Amino acid sequence: MPSNKLKEFFLAVLITVVFTLLTLLPAAALSILCAAAVTALLGYSATRFHYGFVAFQAFVICAVYVLFQKSLSGALITSLPLILCGLTLGICYNVKLSVFKLLSIFTSVYVLNIAVNIKLAGMASPGQNIFEEAIASVGQVYKESLTAMYGSQLSGTEINNVVSELTSTLLRFTPSFIVIACICFALLSYYLFKRILKIRKSDLSMFASFSDWRADKVISITYFVLLALYFVVPAGNFLSDTLLNMVTVMTFVFFVLGLSFLEYKLKNRIEKSGVRKLVLVGISLSAFVLMGLPFLALAICGALDGCFDFRHRKKIIR
Repeated sequence: MPSNKLKEFFLAVLITVVFTLLTLLPAAALSILCAAAVTALLGYSATRFHYGFVAFQAFVICAVYVLFQKSLSGALITSLPLILCGLTLGICYNVKLSVFKLLSIFTSVYVLNIAVNIKLAGMASPGQNIFEEAIASVGQVYKESLTAMYGSQLSGTEINNVVSELTSTLLRFTPSFIVIACICFALLSYYLFKRILKIRKSDLSMFASFSDWRADKVISITYFVLLALYFVVPAGNFLSDTLLNMVTVMTFVFFVLGLSFLEYKLKNRIEKSGVRKLVLVGISLSAFVLMGLPFLALAICGALDGCFDFRHRKKIIR
């Protein structure tokens, strides 16, 4: 390996170590951002260097966690998803997969890793359900808050009913929340990965720009079929809960595609990409504040765009 490329590799390893250490800080948002940065850096190394060097970089990530967590199993549980997802980014780039396929594989790898960890946790503690315990803790906090604020207005039975309904709803939505969280992490990691590639002047021709993201017509029609089935199937059984989680995940995906369509429309009115990004961020934040109405509107727009191609383009993310 040429000396300048070797220096570049060790610089990448050094930066990776710094971000890996930052993931250990108690600040959740910073930890997630740094974890995405570690994933993106490892993905970049997989596009630039021999896989032997990438394996060394992955070993360094694991070693940092072992050093500070004092537990090999804990370090593997923490580092393995970052390493696997980083390799996913790099390998998908090397074989020139599209954005949609890259994000789908990335999300699947992360969800599978979480499922395996849950299975291992269940084997280590038979009879315990970590989700039920976590949600029960949330319910207890919510109950204490309700009691403090409305204890004089609501009876104990009414408060218990409200808390029971909340915990039941959270438990039903847990699978979709996990998948959506993985999608968000995939989008963040992809964005950082793409920024690094752009800075290093790598080829990005296989990645469609965000304003070109659009679902296939079959996926859009499937979404509306599942949505209709959810309203037809009686509630309170396994099938209805499965449909609920599938529709929730697909609604979030189409919300992102709705933002893509909005970005396409804004291009004709706002030339500066930075201003467009601020507008999209503002709309995204308001979508979760204003009773979810912008969220649903953009999701439906994204789904309909997949069916009818409002942009009148043949290009589809496959």
